[in-house]
Amino acid sequence: MKILITGTKGYIAQSFADYYTGETRLINLRDNSWRDISFAGYDAVLHTAGLVHTRETRRNQYDYYIINRDLTLEVANKAKKDGIRQFVFLSSISVYGLTTGIITTNTPTEPTTHYGRSKLAAESMLTALADDTFRVAILRPPMVYGPNCPGNFASLCRLIRKVPVFPDFENARSMVYVGNLCAYIQAVVETGQGGVFFPRDPAPIRTGEMALVIAKAQGKTLRLTRIFNGLIACLIPHISIVSKLFGSLVLDSSLPEGGDVDLISFPDSVRMSIIHLNRPK
Repeated sequence: MKILITGTKGYIAQSFADYYTGETRLINLRDNSWRDISFAGYDAVLHTAGLVHTRETRRNQYDYYIINRDLTLEVANKAKKDGIRQFVFLSSISVYGLTTGIITTNTPTEPTTHYGRSKLAAESMLTALADDTFRVAILRPPMVYGPNCPGNFASLCRLIRKVPVFPDFENARSMVYVGNLCAYIQAVVETGQGGVFFPRDPAPIRTGEMALVIAKAQGKTLRLTRIFNGLIACLIPHISIVSKLFGSLVLDSSLPEGGDVDLISFPDSVRMSIIHLNRPK
């Protein structure tokens, strides 16, 4: 199968292009040249381009809607006009606006950020485009981690390398290793299905357990302690970084993942990520 991928510099776009054994082409949406490219002949468009990992301000708030909503719709309209059978949109669980809780089929979408609102708006417009000849698959992954991944994973690895102890706080978080995410994307594309999917690792992980796995992968001994648990419990509702690290945010097991794929275990995915993290640049 032939897949057209938007976002030449995106982490997931590059990861999937490296992962997929079929034919792929990455295109850049940063200028107008993509509008002259014919999408005809491709089986699917994987749309990963978007505005993310940028601090939201009053000055850039409208950029989220221009890029994540309007540009997405324009790409999808072109894909449909050029005869593409499937459009795969990389969204996010940010559309729920939750930092803690359990996401089920009944959880309302109530985004609290411009990123989440723009993604949800794009989902709505794409769903309206879908028909029997143009299937729309929406992926809402939780936190993505992996080799050279932008975000908090590398920072957590560096922190664990420096500290002798780490909080043993009872929580659970759904995450997805980038290799597992790519496997789910491939399954969605190969089946040509439409709908909303929640690609994720085999099971939620406790942050303390994650710390131990990261420490072991780095050849370090780490001891867990509950001495900070009272303070952490008080801070979770008020401080975002504490909530992201120690709050519980879980995708319910009933939510569709995208297909039956062979998943890499959490210890193995961390080990592979650490190997890349520690490679000389």
